[in-house]
Amino acid sequence: MSATAEIVVYVDGLCEPVNPGGTATYGYVVRNDAGRDIARKSGVVGKGTGMSNNVAEYAALCEALRYLIREKMTLLPVEIRSDSRLLVNQMKGEWKFHKGLYAQEYKEAKGSRCSQSRGLLRGDEEVRQSLISLQSFQLGA
Repeated sequence: MSATAEIVVYVDGLCEPVNPGGTATYGYVVRNDAGRDIARKSGVVGKGTGMSNNVAEYAALCEALRYLIREKMTLLPVEIRSDSRLLVNQMKGEWKFHKGLYAQEYKEAKGSRCSQSRGLLRGDEEVRQSLISLQSFQLGA
């Protein structure tokens, strides 16, 4: 947990058994400043055409941002962590969005009242494995 963040959000997405075109799932975990989970969610984004790892990664971010808005946490210092270099670098403005299956999710995340001036970092392995377990449950594994 960062010294300045009160809330840390871990997001992850995957598309299996093929990418693109498989079953896209997402997961997120929200932790408070004591390191305790205060929210945890996973789900299926969709199956088949139009699904990809990037769609799933951005779906995870969008779901987490919706949660923060719903729970009125947008004024707290928030740090968002993801293992997706694409998501982190695009949201930080270091990489441009050109095109992709995830265009709708990208626009939602960029337009969110929550996404501006938030820390986005690469995530840690313990939480990533936990999110993969949540997503595997969604896939019926």
